[in-house]
Amino acid sequence: MRRKGQVDPSLDPFVKPDIRTLYIIFMLGFLQPSTTHLLKLNLLESHRELFLGLFKRVPDDPYALVRFILETCWEGVWADNKLKRTLKIGLFNVQTLSLVSFL
Repeated sequence: MRRKGQVDPSLDPFVKPDIRTLYIIFMLGFLQPSTTHLLKLNLLESHRELFLGLFKRVPDDPYALVRFILETCWEGVWADNKLKRTLKIGLFNVQTLSLVSFL
């Protein structure tokens, strides 16, 4: 759920996070660069739909939150050489990118 009323995009969403922001922080906590690749692999293979749920409302999120999502995905997933390339490509396919569509 989002807070009611107009949200100022210049405000930091991490100061008073809503439930979606807290969920995103929690889920991406498992994909930090310091997390073992086995835990990442388990999350991304077994609970793929939870990971893809992060991208459903990205166009509505504040800039700082979108940046946090993309940086964590880059550093925690794409830059992890121990994760299989096919897993990475399967996660960020056309279906996932269509969820992020800004049009």
